Amino acid sequence: MATQAQISANRRNALKSTGPRTDRGRATSSQNARRHGLRGDVGDALLIEFLGVVLRSFGWEEGNIPASALNLAGAEARRFLVARASQDVQSEMQSQSQLQVQLMALMREMLADGRSMEVFDVALRHISLTEERVLRRDLAERYLSEAEADVSRKRRALADELASDCSGSH
Repeated sequence: MATQAQISANRRNALKSTGPRTDRGRATSSQNARRHGLRGDVGDALLIEFLGVVLRSFGWEEGNIPASALNLAGAEARRFLVARASQDVQSEMQSQSQLQVQLMALMREMLADGRSMEVFDVALRHISLTEERVLRRDLAERYLSEAEADVSRKRRALADELASDCSGSH
């Protein structure tokens, strides 16, 4: 339990938050989940599928389903979606890398032939897309790590709940 001094310190630190302060910054950050799709809704069908997996893995056969089982199923479904999104970003980056090699070869050829420097504009736009993908990859890796930690916590909570139910029923 936090002491009163810790609570006061936390409140003071919260006032120093570095979150978005301008309307434009708030509008931009409000679209983060929509842009990368890593924090979207899991969906009922996927949740039910993972709930079945969780219940089977714990040998649950009948009776009321513990809320912690539903929480774990949601965490497992989230981890699945984030892992899939992370793989998609990795695939995009591999394709991007191949395109960059081709683009660099084209740039060298155009420079050697004395052609227009407009190709540099294309290259700069291409590189900025790569930076965006790197940010998406890093974000996906962070979310995947968070999702895995969440699954571990919720798996322990369910195991503890089931163990206490078993020990309490005997």
